[in-house]
Amino acid sequence: MSYPILDVSGWPAETDEQMGSKPKSWLYDPSDKQRQQRWLFKENWRRQPEDWSEKIAAEVADLLGVPHAQ
Repeated sequence: MSYPILDVSGWPAETDEQMGSKPKSWLYDPSDKQRQQRWLFKENWRRQPEDWSEKIAAEVADLLGVPHAQ
């Protein structure tokens, strides 16, 4: 399986997420004019490969039918 990597550098931030210890923001895709889906962007400020654990958690939540951030 492969997963797409999205370039969200041009996506506007809707709001900052206050939960947690790392900086993160809720973004929306500018092509989604009705803003029906928000995306949680977490900065990888230490440049460590932490994204794999986020992806695994999202995939497990999807399999279990649990709501989660994409």
